[in-house]
Amino acid sequence: MKIVDREEAVDLASYAGKEITLLLKEFKEFPILLLLSGGSSMKILPHIKLSTKGSRMTISMLDERWSKDPTENNFSQLMETSFYKNSTRLGCQYIDTRVGIEKTVEEAGEIYNGSLYRWIKDNPDGKIIANVGMGSDGHIAGIMPFPDNPEYFEKAFNDDKIFAIGYNTKGKSQFLYRFSVTLSFMKNHFDATVSLIIGKEKELMLQKALSGQGKLSEVPAGIFRTLPRFSLFTNSSLL
Repeated sequence: MKIVDREEAVDLASYAGKEITLLLKEFKEFPILLLLSGGSSMKILPHIKLSTKGSRMTISMLDERWSKDPTENNFSQLMETSFYKNSTRLGCQYIDTRVGIEKTVEEAGEIYNGSLYRWIKDNPDGKIIANVGMGSDGHIAGIMPFPDNPEYFEKAFNDDKIFAIGYNTKGKSQFLYRFSVTLSFMKNHFDATVSLIIGKEKELMLQKALSGQGKLSEVPAGIFRTLPRFSLFTNSSLL
């Protein structure tokens, strides 16, 4: 685990973007799946420099807010960035997570699950790089904590056969319907993870996650401790 602690959030976004750039260079001879986070983690995008071998790179979102509203949908927001325009020019491929023909969020999750299965099957030597943020409640990607229902949490997010799932967060998020990669997918298939976590409101939960306090159903970000090549960029004063 690598932790970079700086006071200025802007600098941290730059460092995180440069870290992803270094990973892309390191894995340039392999097919790459780059999974991006929405929200404040998009500050990283201007600092990522892509390889000219765009045809060997696939880009998608780590999780998605299942909404037709482009101001809510992560992939729609990604499409408005210069990073997306540059990646398109270089010939990168995409797993598009906008609302399509699916009729329910569960179906959207099944479609995304199938897309991840196909990518791994088609690219047995591929490398997966992920940008993973964290909410003040300890959620990562679209995986909300379920301290009141650990059985459901294990079934939904920690089954090795499930790469992604769509579900109703039941009020645990302002975005009711989400689909997301699972903890088991992160644990079994991520090759490198870069995390940008800023803000005083996240400090206590980040400390819990890195020190192993609580079960994953209580602090999903606790998975950080077991992810390979995990790099954290934070302005937390508690670490």
